Amino acid sequence: MKRILQAGCLTAIVLFAGIPESRAQFVKERPFPKRAFIASGEIFAQEALMSGILYLTPKEFSNWENKFWLYWGSNLKRAYTKPPVWDKDGWAVNYVGHPLQGSYFFNSVRSQGAGFWESAAFNVFHTLLWEYGIEAINEQPSINDLITTPLCGIAFGELAHQAAKRMKRGGFTTVEKILVTLIDPYYVINNGYR
Repeated sequence: MKRILQAGCLTAIVLFAGIPESRAQFVKERPFPKRAFIASGEIFAQEALMSGILYLTPKEFSNWENKFWLYWGSNLKRAYTKPPVWDKDGWAVNYVGHPLQGSYFFNSVRSQGAGFWESAAFNVFHTLLWEYGIEAINEQPSINDLITTPLCGIAFGELAHQAAKRMKRGGFTTVEKILVTLIDPYYVINNGYR
């Protein structure tokens, strides 16, 4: 099942990459560095919230140490000197949570008018930052997370982005507002319901 999901995400990326992009922008044209700066601020706020939630969950769920500040130095050293591992997180975390997180990375900048490939590169950058910067304080970077977060995140993110653009065309109904908030919250954060 894991391999099927990964293959499906990769296929969707290949298909979307070949679609000519619409030049219609969601927000006023900004240079990519400014978009990336704004999106990074949004992502860091999201990651701070997610980290706080993970610290509050039982260790059996997060696999994070309760007193990470006692081990963070040795954990970071291990993360940078040993290869990533195949983690044993639950199916929902690895194959729903990480792709969702990747779609947020992707759409935080895509919803500001960035192109597909800019958004994909931004997603990969923030995936590496999460695995080797934030999560590495607590656990060894994960091979499966390094694959599913960017690949499935790009696929799901582009699907959500295209869905938001289609719903926007006729103006958002109440149901569409709820739906776009759930599938592409960064569209709402960066554009509202316009």
